[in-house]
Amino acid sequence: MATDRWKGIKVPEQAEALSTRLIPRSNDDADFDILSAKTAEGRLALLIELPSSAPNVVFPHFEAIEIQKWSSGEDKSSILIVLLDNKVADLFSSLCDDIIDASKAATGLTMPQHLKRRLEKWRYLLRRGEGMSAEQERGLFAELLLLRRLIPVVGAYAAVTSWSGPQKAPRDFSFGSVFIEVKSNGGPQNPYVVISSENQLNSSAQEKLFLFVAGLGSGAADGSSIDDLVEEIFKTIGADVVALEEFELRLAAAGYVASQNHGTYDCLGTAFYEVDENFPRLTPSQLPPGVMRTKYSVDLSYCEDCSADESEVITALGGVDGERG
Repeated sequence: MATDRWKGIKVPEQAEALSTRLIPRSNDDADFDILSAKTAEGRLALLIELPSSAPNVVFPHFEAIEIQKWSSGEDKSSILIVLLDNKVADLFSSLCDDIIDASKAATGLTMPQHLKRRLEKWRYLLRRGEGMSAEQERGLFAELLLLRRLIPVVGAYAAVTSWSGPQKAPRDFSFGSVFIEVKSNGGPQNPYVVISSENQLNSSAQEKLFLFVAGLGSGAADGSSIDDLVEEIFKTIGADVVALEEFELRLAAAGYVASQNHGTYDCLGTAFYEVDENFPRLTPSQLPPGVMRTKYSVDLSYCEDCSADESEVITALGGVDGERG
């Protein structure tokens, strides 16, 4: 059973007490411990005993899970994760498995950040509805195509953390003052892209904005699925654990669930455009008072003068800093 980790742990008789059992891990020399636990109320829990020097981190909020600090001694700074609703015990067990997996690459000082990323990923997963619409899936496929190209250019961590669209940022990719907006269409036979608002292609004089367009054909027998692209990106990222966690977090935020009957796509071509004063667009300053939330289409056949080589985009990204948070 999923809850076997807690089998045999007795409920403590004393209030505000825990009964615990150390979880064996492959990194025996780690400077922190993870323990299965039960509270005085009989609730399942996971206790992470960290050094007292571990940084304080603000964790996401859950309805069925409580995350709190726990006193385990003067030289320890512990985090207790408690299941509040037994209806989701199986999911809680999977979450614990994921946290234990994250601990393999962590130290006592870095574990709080690893834990935060895993919890944020699970917050998105637990909120997901019926999956992505066809339009959302095409958009995600196009964004992953660009991400795959950016990783060799700026490095895995910088590329993945620049992918800001899934977290509801104004731009799909953000590199300081350089931004890339991503769109998909049906290829040369359908040279239009839909712009969702007057703000989407708006930029200031201090910013450089590019548009990346992927032409996608649907349902090709020899095409690629989102699952294929995700697996390829995982392999490209390789052993960079933090970049992998950030990638998983953004996939979850985008609504991606592995093997959820995703469609296949044939990439018919890609193109970059520089969105400057010559690019046909609507911006807030162009609209009369009272006009807002516009949605319009751009015919890319009128944008040839704004086309940009990939080398121009790479040059613009030359100052990207891959510093980790």
